[in-house]
Order: sequence, then C-alpha cells, then structure tokens
Amino acid sequence: MINHRDILLIVLETIEYQADKEAFVSEFEKNILLQSIYDLIKSMPESGQELIKRKLINASKNPSEVETILKDHFSEELRQQALENAAQESITQYIQAISPTLSAAKKEKLAKVLENIGSILTEVS
Repeated sequence: MINHRDILLIVLETIEYQADKEAFVSEFEKNILLQSIYDLIKSMPESGQELIKRKLINASKNPSEVETILKDHFSEELRQQALENAAQESITQYIQAISPTLSAAKKEKLAKVLENIGSILTEVS
C-alpha cells in the first residue's frame, strides 16, 4: 500500500528535487506528527487540553512517554486518522506552495503522477 512517505518521495522525484530527499521526508514526517498531535489536542474539551499539554511538555524529551500519553487519551483509530488527515493536508499544502515555482512541463508531469496516485489509492479503498 502506498503511504504518505512514498507519495512525498514520488513528488520530490517528479519535481527533480536536488537536495537530500530522505532528509526532507524525515523532517516533513516530524511536522506531520506534530500537526496530528495538535489536532488531537484541539479535538478535546478545553478543560482537558491544558492537562495533556502539560503532560506532553514534561515528556517531550522521551518519545515513548509521549506515545504512552497519547495512547492513554486517544484510541489507535483516532491517532491514525489524525495522522492521515495531517499527512494529506500537509502534502496538499506543500504541492500548492511549490506549484507556482515549477515549469509548465513539471506541473504537467506532477499532475499526471498525482492522478495516478489518486487512482491507486481509490483502488485500495
């Protein structure tokens, strides 16, 4: 199954990204994870948001503790859905941001690649 990491690597290859693609994707994934955590916290009642924020800040240097806190407050399904939503939104925003800088040929190539990815994702669903 194709995932957001694969999609990002395909996009970077298609636009002929010159720097370290793996480093870019790793950093992008960190941002996706942070966005998903933010979205999960925002989905809570305000009274619970402050408590979980404090817990996460205290645990910020320990990824396994952060994961435990998230598991204690959110189901696997909610965490996965938040991650998927954040990934989809982040990739869409990235493509929109770079699009004006691409040549017409690269835009066309990227559009075709994205269309193919969309078809694959639709078949899997």
